[in-house]
Amino acid sequence: IDSLFWDYKNDILKEIKKHHIDVSKIEDAFTLILRESLQDMIEKCPYFVFLQSKNSVSDQGLSRITYSAWIYEELKIAHSISAISESRLIPMMESMQVSHDISLFLESFETITLKKLSQQINS
Repeated sequence: IDSLFWDYKNDILKEIKKHHIDVSKIEDAFTLILRESLQDMIEKCPYFVFLQSKNSVSDQGLSRITYSAWIYEELKIAHSISAISESRLIPMMESMQVSHDISLFLESFETITLKKLSQQINS
């Protein structure tokens, strides 16, 4: 969702800098607004589809990890929403090489083929 609609956050900030605007004062707020918007979009979607690829998830032995804080956040949001709906309980920077173990999040989702998803959407 985020890359399709918002593109890369730093590209937007660079565009703002071209107009001689100091982005250091708005960068954190901008990141929070994007994160909240991402959560709103995920909450409104009837399905959450995570496309696992070499660019999104790395296999590290028993763990599957991502270096993207945004992918981690997307999975965390979707996991929280699915946990809430099932139980009815309310239970860094992109360029840094911080890894996040997402195995727990991925295990909570049902695996579905693209064909089956298409059938469910069209039925």
